[in-house]
Amino acid sequence: MQELIDELNKIDEDTQKLYDKYANDIKKDMENVNEDLDILVQDLRDFLIKNDAELIEGQTFDLIVD
Repeated sequence: MQELIDELNKIDEDTQKLYDKYANDIKKDMENVNEDLDILVQDLRDFLIKNDAELIEGQTFDLIVD
């Protein structure tokens, strides 16, 4: 019986390690995606300004991007 408990505890520990690793990987990926999106939004804003994009009255580039 103790062998079974030990084996289950080992499985639990291994599973927790994998879960922690995957959760950390996902967190890092989300941070990278958010940084990439911020860069792309800034690039879009710069593109609109440099190309004298026409705006509807009352709109701003920030409103469009937001």
